[in-house]
Amino acid sequence: MIEKGVISTVSADKKTVTAVPSFSDSPVTSDLAVPFFLLDALEIGMPVVYAQFPDNTGAVLCRLDGEWNHDLDGDVNIKGILTAGDVSTEPSGSYNEHVQAYKEHSHKESSGGQTGTPV
Repeated sequence: MIEKGVISTVSADKKTVTAVPSFSDSPVTSDLAVPFFLLDALEIGMPVVYAQFPDNTGAVLCRLDGEWNHDLDGDVNIKGILTAGDVSTEPSGSYNEHVQAYKEHSHKESSGGQTGTPV
């Protein structure tokens, strides 16, 4: 069931919360999972929308103000092309290939040689 409520507790690792339902007789929810994009973005007293199931599992769906902190902690893996502003990760050589090409370019430049574009 999808409900509206107010955050009651936040776990130490911030990966689960409990909420006081706005329209239910239940005093507080069981632990609700916090999605990665809301880690560090939920506080006690904050209104949220959440889903809770008959087996007492559930998850926070969003903050009612629609905000989140826009920070992602930990490793981020992206499959495909990433565009951020005017930077794009079009298919190209690996990072290590670019670092090696830079080192070769720097060495040749300091010795007066000519280089081409990095691979």
